[in-house]
Amino acid sequence: MSFSLALALLAPLIATDTVDSWATLDCELAQLSTAVATTQQGVGLSGHFRSYYTHDDSHVPGSGGVPDKAANPNFSAFELESVRLRFEGGVEDISVAVSLDLETSTAVLVDAYARWAATPELNLTFGRFKQTLLNSQQIDESRLLFVKRTANAANLVRAEGLMVSGTFADKRGMWSGTVDNGADGVSQDREYIGRLTYDLVGAGAFGVFEGGVLTDEDSANASIGLAYADDRDVALGGRRTALELAGNAHGISVHADLIDHSDGYGGVDGTTGSALAGTTPNSVTVSYMVREDVELGWRFENFQDPSDTRRRSLIVNYYQVLPHRVKWSLSYEDTGSDDLNVEERIFRAGLTLAF
Repeated sequence: MSFSLALALLAPLIATDTVDSWATLDCELAQLSTAVATTQQGVGLSGHFRSYYTHDDSHVPGSGGVPDKAANPNFSAFELESVRLRFEGGVEDISVAVSLDLETSTAVLVDAYARWAATPELNLTFGRFKQTLLNSQQIDESRLLFVKRTANAANLVRAEGLMVSGTFADKRGMWSGTVDNGADGVSQDREYIGRLTYDLVGAGAFGVFEGGVLTDEDSANASIGLAYADDRDVALGGRRTALELAGNAHGISVHADLIDHSDGYGGVDGTTGSALAGTTPNSVTVSYMVREDVELGWRFENFQDPSDTRRRSLIVNYYQVLPHRVKWSLSYEDTGSDDLNVEERIFRAGLTLAF
């Protein structure tokens, strides 16, 4: 009886102590979980898939010593345009993004950078990222109006470097300054890029989508951008000045860009293969939202190369799931040039799926 009585008297004390210990442990675990959640973000996964049927019957066998563009002048095939995976995460006010292209059997690193939000108006980005001369180059491939970017945007590459960016005039304007490895890679000659943009009308027209998707038909918007790049490498570098204009109203979207290359610029155009030195290639793109999920687009590009190359493009997009999440496209490109190896007439039909 004495043992039973002692146990009965001690039971409340034991139970109370145990409950308090477990409650304290639960509280500490909750605090630890909250601390981790506030300092470490989850990893997000996004990406896109683009596949097209492409037909090009523009090339005929050469004659009179004129070379053919390819051994088989006619091209007709199903193609993967791009297969992209993007991973995003971060710790506190530093975000990280890494993207891979899986178009071929080998994964290729596309982007890998960290961005520190030093203040609400100031960001520091370092790693591998897109050059910042044109807004149209910054738009994700899945959100393009056309299958390809303009030639000017396509000639801009990704590079390893450091960028400082911010806003001004109540966020109507944006500025950025970049230093990257330049054309000679890891040698001592760097490239320096500065860019300014300003929203002239409304909320601005430099968005994350190309064309008129999700624009307000009842308001007018316009933006202007100016950039300057100086690559100090004597053989491969040079200077570039870029001007970009964009606007939209009542379902109509307009975009124009040009890049002036110095006489000593060492790069070549990715479409024509001709030197860009001393040229000012330019383009104009116009689109019209026939209805909320159907858009028509037209583009004209003047390469200003010695062969007088010009490209005209037409496209119709059906957005099965807005915005650009599931997109069906029909397009036609006509590239005319005095150089027969550059001439093309290409028809494409395909699907873009973004997730």
